[in-house]
Amino acid sequence: MKYIGYEIKDVDILLTRKIFSLYKENSNKIITPIQCKIIDYLLINEKVYQKDLEKEFNLRRSTISGILKTMEKNGFILKKQTNSRINLIVLTKDVKEEMSKIKEKMLNLEKELKKNISEKELEIFFDVIGKLKENIKGE
Repeated sequence: MKYIGYEIKDVDILLTRKIFSLYKENSNKIITPIQCKIIDYLLINEKVYQKDLEKEFNLRRSTISGILKTMEKNGFILKKQTNSRINLIVLTKDVKEEMSKIKEKMLNLEKELKKNISEKELEIFFDVIGKLKENIKGE
Protein backbone atom coordinates (compact mmCIF):
# COMPACT_ATOMS: atom_id res chain seq x y z
CA MET A 1 0.00 0.00 0.00
CA LYS A 2 1.25 3.48 -0.86
CA TYR A 3 0.78 6.39 1.52
CA ILE A 4 0.35 9.95 0.24
CA GLY A 5 2.47 11.46 3.00
CA TYR A 6 5.42 9.14 2.38
CA GLU A 7 5.31 9.72 -1.37
CA ILE A 8 5.22 13.50 -0.90
CA LYS A 9 8.11 13.33 1.56
CA ASP A 10 10.16 11.22 -0.88
CA VAL A 11 9.59 13.75 -3.68
CA ASP A 12 10.40 16.59 -1.26
CA ILE A 13 13.72 14.99 -0.32
CA LEU A 14 14.70 14.38 -3.96
CA LEU A 15 13.68 17.88 -5.04
CA THR A 16 15.40 19.52 -2.08
CA ARG A 17 18.65 17.73 -2.90
CA LYS A 18 18.42 18.76 -6.53
CA ILE A 19 17.69 22.41 -5.75
CA PHE A 20 20.39 22.48 -3.08
CA SER A 21 22.93 21.18 -5.61
CA LEU A 22 21.95 23.93 -8.09
CA TYR A 23 22.57 26.61 -5.48
CA LYS A 24 25.79 24.96 -4.34
CA GLU A 25 27.17 24.97 -7.92
CA ASN A 26 26.81 28.75 -8.13
CA SER A 27 27.65 29.86 -4.62
CA ASN A 28 30.53 29.33 -2.27
CA LYS A 29 28.16 29.89 0.65
CA ILE A 30 26.20 27.13 2.34
CA ILE A 31 22.49 27.66 1.84
CA THR A 32 19.61 25.64 3.24
CA PRO A 33 16.41 24.74 1.37
CA ILE A 34 14.28 27.13 3.47
CA GLN A 35 16.78 29.92 2.78
CA CYS A 36 16.41 29.15 -0.94
CA LYS A 37 12.63 29.47 -0.62
CA ILE A 38 12.94 32.76 1.26
CA ILE A 39 15.34 34.16 -1.35
CA ASP A 40 12.93 33.18 -4.13
CA TYR A 41 10.08 34.86 -2.24
CA LEU A 42 12.14 38.02 -1.75
CA LEU A 43 12.98 38.11 -5.47
CA ILE A 44 9.28 38.05 -6.38
CA ASN A 45 7.90 40.37 -3.68
CA GLU A 46 9.11 43.94 -3.24
CA LYS A 47 8.19 44.81 0.35
CA VAL A 48 8.69 41.88 2.70
CA TYR A 49 8.57 41.91 6.47
CA GLN A 50 9.23 39.07 8.90
CA LYS A 51 5.48 38.59 9.48
CA ASP A 52 5.02 38.04 5.73
CA LEU A 53 7.56 35.22 5.81
CA GLU A 54 6.01 33.67 8.93
CA LYS A 55 2.66 33.55 7.15
CA GLU A 56 3.97 32.46 3.74
CA PHE A 57 6.05 29.56 5.07
CA ASN A 58 3.89 28.63 8.08
CA LEU A 59 6.78 29.14 10.49
CA ARG A 60 6.81 30.46 14.03
CA ARG A 61 8.31 33.85 14.80
CA SER A 62 11.28 32.33 16.65
CA THR A 63 12.02 29.94 13.77
CA ILE A 64 11.95 32.62 11.09
CA SER A 65 13.99 34.96 13.33
CA GLY A 66 16.76 32.36 13.57
CA ILE A 67 16.73 31.73 9.84
CA LEU A 68 16.87 35.46 9.05
CA LYS A 69 19.65 36.02 11.58
CA THR A 70 21.75 33.34 9.85
CA MET A 71 20.92 34.72 6.40
CA GLU A 72 21.97 38.20 7.50
CA LYS A 73 25.21 36.86 9.04
CA ASN A 74 25.99 35.04 5.76
CA GLY A 75 25.37 38.17 3.68
CA PHE A 76 22.18 36.98 1.95
CA ILE A 77 19.86 39.67 3.32
CA LEU A 78 19.79 43.07 4.98
CA LYS A 79 17.25 44.30 7.49
CA LYS A 80 16.23 47.91 6.95
CA GLN A 81 14.45 49.45 9.88
CA THR A 82 11.19 51.15 8.90
CA ASN A 83 10.19 52.03 12.46
CA SER A 84 11.22 51.01 15.96
CA ARG A 85 9.81 47.48 15.71
CA ILE A 86 9.47 46.52 12.05
CA ASN A 87 12.30 45.60 9.68
CA LEU A 88 12.02 45.46 5.92
CA ILE A 89 13.93 42.45 4.60
CA VAL A 90 15.88 42.88 1.35
CA LEU A 91 18.34 40.77 -0.59
CA THR A 92 21.94 41.87 -0.89
CA LYS A 93 23.36 42.79 -4.30
CA ASP A 94 25.62 39.69 -4.28
CA VAL A 95 22.68 37.33 -3.77
CA LYS A 96 20.69 39.00 -6.55
CA GLU A 97 23.61 38.44 -8.93
CA GLU A 98 23.98 34.79 -7.87
CA MET A 99 20.25 34.24 -8.30
CA SER A 100 20.29 35.51 -11.86
CA LYS A 101 22.82 32.75 -12.65
CA ILE A 102 20.71 30.13 -10.92
CA LYS A 103 17.40 31.24 -12.48
CA GLU A 104 18.09 29.51 -15.81
CA LYS A 105 18.97 26.27 -14.05
CA MET A 106 15.78 26.47 -12.02
CA LEU A 107 13.74 26.93 -15.21
CA ASN A 108 15.45 23.88 -16.69
CA LEU A 109 14.64 21.90 -13.54
CA GLU A 110 11.00 22.89 -13.88
CA LYS A 111 11.01 21.64 -17.49
CA GLU A 112 12.64 18.40 -16.34
CA LEU A 113 9.97 17.92 -13.67
CA LYS A 114 7.18 18.40 -16.22
CA LYS A 115 8.73 16.01 -18.76
CA ASN A 116 6.28 13.29 -19.87
CA ILE A 117 3.39 14.94 -17.98
CA SER A 118 0.47 16.33 -19.98
CA GLU A 119 -1.18 19.70 -19.29
CA LYS A 120 -4.29 17.84 -18.10
CA GLU A 121 -2.22 15.75 -15.67
CA LEU A 122 -0.55 18.91 -14.35
CA GLU A 123 -3.94 20.52 -13.86
CA ILE A 124 -5.13 17.48 -11.89
CA PHE A 125 -1.87 17.41 -9.91
CA PHE A 126 -2.19 21.03 -8.83
CA ASP A 127 -5.87 20.51 -7.99
CA VAL A 128 -5.04 17.48 -5.81
CA ILE A 129 -2.09 19.25 -4.13
CA GLY A 130 -4.38 22.18 -3.32
CA LYS A 131 -6.93 19.84 -1.74
CA LEU A 132 -4.21 18.06 0.27
CA LYS A 133 -3.05 21.42 1.64
CA GLU A 134 -6.61 22.34 2.60
CA ASN A 135 -7.11 18.97 4.29
CA ILE A 136 -3.91 19.37 6.31
CA LYS A 137 -4.78 22.93 7.35
CA GLY A 138 -8.27 21.74 8.31
CA GLU A 139 -10.10 24.29 6.17
